[in-house]
Amino acid sequence: MRMKILHLLAWTVLAALLVGCSKNPIVGTWEGSDPTMPTTAAATFQFDGDGTYTTSVTIQGMSLAVKGKYTLVEKTLTMTPETLEASGNALAEMAKDAFAKSEKKPMTSTVEFKDNDQMTLTVNGATTTLKRKS
Repeated sequence: MRMKILHLLAWTVLAALLVGCSKNPIVGTWEGSDPTMPTTAAATFQFDGDGTYTTSVTIQGMSLAVKGKYTLVEKTLTMTPETLEASGNALAEMAKDAFAKSEKKPMTSTVEFKDNDQMTLTVNGATTTLKRKS
């Protein structure tokens, strides 16, 4: 019985290692501009291995942070927002109100990886380049 348990434990560890080896290329922190905002909007995208993301944008004295879930299937990235934090000025309050009234619809973009440290996101015909920060 003890050998069966050890055997099962060994297979479980091996399976966990194999899953860890199939690294998702989008996981990490990326910087650039948000393709849905004016080009003056500095953005940071944090994609975690558990399928969650945080996008932080600074624009016109306002800071926004959107958190949600994402999926990446081949070249299609789908981001579904769940929460928004905004601060800085009156625009932040307007953003909070708009988000609260929104249906939190998924946003789909096309992803092209130029190499391990650079990718492009295209949303509704607007393309931006993101560079890996970490």
